[in-house]
Amino acid sequence: MSAMTGFRAGLVALALCLGCGVRPVELLPLQSGAVGSDELVAGDVPPEALVRLRSQRSERGEEQLVLISPEPPELVVPADLAPIQFEWRSDSKGKPAMGMAAAPPEPQPKAAPPVDPMAGPKAGAEKGKAPKGDKALPIAFELRAHSDRVDLRLYTASNAAAFPPERWRELLREHSGETLHIELRGVDRDSRIVHAKTLELRVRAAMPAGIFYSFSSTGQGITVAELSDTHERSLPVSATGCVGCHAISRDGKHMLASSATTNQLLRWSTRGDAPLALDWPAAPRDLGYIQATFDATAARIAATAAGQLVIFDADTGAVLQQIGMPLMAAVGAPDWSPDNRSIVVEVGAEGRSLARLDVGLDGSLSELMTLVEASGDEHMRAPVYSPDGEWIAYERRMGPSGEGKDSKLFLMRARGGEPIELRALGMKMDSASSPAFAPAGEPGRAYLLFSARRAMGGEMPQEGQRQLFAAELDLSLAAAGEDPSHTAFWLPFQQRSNSYLRTRWAPAVTACHASPEVCDGVDDNCNQLVDEGCCMPEAEQCGDGTDDDCDALVDEGCDCAFQEICGNQADDDCDLRVDEKPCA
Repeated sequence: MSAMTGFRAGLVALALCLGCGVRPVELLPLQSGAVGSDELVAGDVPPEALVRLRSQRSERGEEQLVLISPEPPELVVPADLAPIQFEWRSDSKGKPAMGMAAAPPEPQPKAAPPVDPMAGPKAGAEKGKAPKGDKALPIAFELRAHSDRVDLRLYTASNAAAFPPERWRELLREHSGETLHIELRGVDRDSRIVHAKTLELRVRAAMPAGIFYSFSSTGQGITVAELSDTHERSLPVSATGCVGCHAISRDGKHMLASSATTNQLLRWSTRGDAPLALDWPAAPRDLGYIQATFDATAARIAATAAGQLVIFDADTGAVLQQIGMPLMAAVGAPDWSPDNRSIVVEVGAEGRSLARLDVGLDGSLSELMTLVEASGDEHMRAPVYSPDGEWIAYERRMGPSGEGKDSKLFLMRARGGEPIELRALGMKMDSASSPAFAPAGEPGRAYLLFSARRAMGGEMPQEGQRQLFAAELDLSLAAAGEDPSHTAFWLPFQQRSNSYLRTRWAPAVTACHASPEVCDGVDDNCNQLVDEGCCMPEAEQCGDGTDDDCDALVDEGCDCAFQEICGNQADDDCDLRVDEKPCA
């Protein structure tokens, strides 16, 4: 990873790892005091370093461990977030580097290099080797999580550590609505103690029970996971080819997706029935991909393709309405409001503006009413309603055809008003797209989900690769016209080798989706047994003829690139579109 500018040579960075895949060290209890006050030590800690750190608990020394985090250094997370693994490393030039990923459920044999902060290790990077600059690291560390009633310390000589999963879950549960302080100290070869700036981990109530449905272009399909998961599972779909551009009904019981090989929209139950194919009326030869949304009761479907809007009966697939638009008013990317009274859409070629159609009690649709008018090279894309229907999030892309070279997320009132740019999502955000909402466990708050290529620490994932993030929104601030966003965190169930275009949250439906049994403490294959003959997920290795990531597919996505190639009439990045911009 390249060195970050502005830091002194030889300094070391603390990494918040949401899934790094580093082999956990064995932790032994060193001392147990009052409830919540414990010490754990790894067997690799030099005895003299341990004595120095424990005997000088109040000594902090110089601030030579650089905590790379938001300024001020704080992160807002829900109480059911998967265990965080903390990592500290230096790169080949002896300067700080950082990554964030999710602690693995079981020991894994491959170590990951440092990567994009708050995001997860860089896909495709060399694994299993420690960075050359590790000579700059102290010889032992004390990782501490504490509050006014908890003091948990972990001692290690490794450059990565995670608190035991059950202790981590207890910490978050017990501190819901409060703040945990995360501190790192180290002792060097000359017995000098150094420290990092304290990270304030603000813990919110757990999210309501729900499922994240994500579309991976490289994985060529849709996956399901909960926020507390450290891996995802493939959603079996009885369809030809890859499906994507998906939507979930608000009750979590039904799903829509576009087929990559036919001019069809597929609708099926998330509990596993065969999909119903909805044929586009009088479809042209090259229809393109279909975008669709359920109404609030999942009785109707609003779908757009080739600039047209079609309303389907969700149960039978019958066409209820078909509305052609003038060329300059071609519509796309519909989202139906939670109260069933309106549909928000992109308007114009490449999504120039945003508009609303009101829906009458008899199902009639009003004329288009502009919400946000684009100017210059602006392109407004992917509008989506908040769970309460009061807000719309969308992306604004810049460029002659909305190439997405400068793509940012905005929030506005559902009935119109001044848009609010979500600036606090993180530093150096590039190409944030496909916003969606998930409810928070507290009134007046929600989580914004999105896909992005992020550079926080001077390093990006591979060219064209995208990952999924979530950030809390304080909607009371939005009501006052202020930026309601907080720093985004990486969703921990992702595979770092994949690229993700979108994720959608829906309430959990009490049904078991059979998938390969993974070593995760869950009955994945629905046979009432847990982890029998289980598979340990790793990144898919192309050409080995093995299901490395335990999703019942072999070498999936190996023919997919992260970025589209211009002019070859092929879907290089497996996103169901051909030669779309930006392309190389």
